[in-house]
Amino acid sequence: MIMKKMNLYLIALISIFSTSSIFAQDYLTKINYESCEFLSAIEETEDRDQFNLELGLCIIEASMPYKKELKKDHNIDLENINEDGTRLGELIGIKMDLGTVVTAAIMLAVCVLPFVLMNQKKQKRIKHLKQTFDKFAEENDRSIGEFDICGEIVIGVDSTSSTLLFIKENGINETKKSIEIKNIASVSIEKVQFNESSNFDTIALNFHLKVNTSKVNQFILFDSNDRMQLVGELQLAEKWQKKIQDLLISKTAKAA
Repeated sequence: MIMKKMNLYLIALISIFSTSSIFAQDYLTKINYESCEFLSAIEETEDRDQFNLELGLCIIEASMPYKKELKKDHNIDLENINEDGTRLGELIGIKMDLGTVVTAAIMLAVCVLPFVLMNQKKQKRIKHLKQTFDKFAEENDRSIGEFDICGEIVIGVDSTSSTLLFIKENGINETKKSIEIKNIASVSIEKVQFNESSNFDTIALNFHLKVNTSKVNQFILFDSNDRMQLVGELQLAEKWQKKIQDLLISKTAKAA
């Protein structure tokens, strides 16, 4: 039978308070206590693997403030959790009187921790790009309508579908562009390859303007000098080419 989260939570609390007040305990007991606090926020689940994963991540997070003590007293290096995760699980598990459960949870968490950290980094980057895009729109006296984030770029239109906005961040380099849709005559996708068997060198949206048809305003979505692998730029280019063409047709029909 799968152990309920609250049952584990109560057992751990009993193990903590049966000795003495939490404020008088050593840092291992504090880790137990803080793990329980994290654990109390986890939604109830009947999935043992999911439960073990979240428990393991809770314990690792609760242990981080005490990594110097763990290294000094028990030679457990949280910077090398892949190697020392088992011993951390055993140590905390003994304090909780739940050694096998905690050790299994720690090891499961260690296996997926790189993916969790990668996802956290991705979400942080997306949040940053969205904030930068919002600020750019405000600088142009616009509010955001539909937009897409792909890798290090954001492309979108304002809430009135009158202005196209584009941001690309590459390290310390930042590109910001805006085009009034009423000034666009046509839009095309530029795809450059060294040869038929090679990957793309560049992918861009090219905008031919009504006033100066010889001038091309370009949004470079992908450049192999920045990154070798595509992460959806071609699909993004195709989506926004169609989106802009539809907007042009709609505005022409309204003007007629």
